[in-house]
Amino acid sequence: VELLTAAANQQLDKIKIKELPGYACTVVAVSGGYPGDYKKGYKIEGLKNDLGLDSMLFHAGTIMENEHVITNGGRVLCITSYGDTVNEAVEKSLIELENITYTGKSYRSDIGFEFQ
Repeated sequence: VELLTAAANQQLDKIKIKELPGYACTVVAVSGGYPGDYKKGYKIEGLKNDLGLDSMLFHAGTIMENEHVITNGGRVLCITSYGDTVNEAVEKSLIELENITYTGKSYRSDIGFEFQ
């Protein structure tokens, strides 16, 4: 937000950008059949699990229905994790994604490993 505000005010030259060492990798969970025909309306379990400090969950094709998070799109959600290497970051995302379940969940388990 600080960067966007500075850009809008033409003050980027006054911002100091800090870099963290390491890598961030995201794995996307999709509905079965995606990118073709897929079904919606499946209850998603495991969203209340603690992801820890190195991972974040992002919703894409989800909705709230009767106090439950439900699938509502082809790209349902994704996990982004940080690690010292690409491999470590991908592995963390895959581990966290295994704790989230819904009918027809699918994702690529080979993403990121081509950068080794």
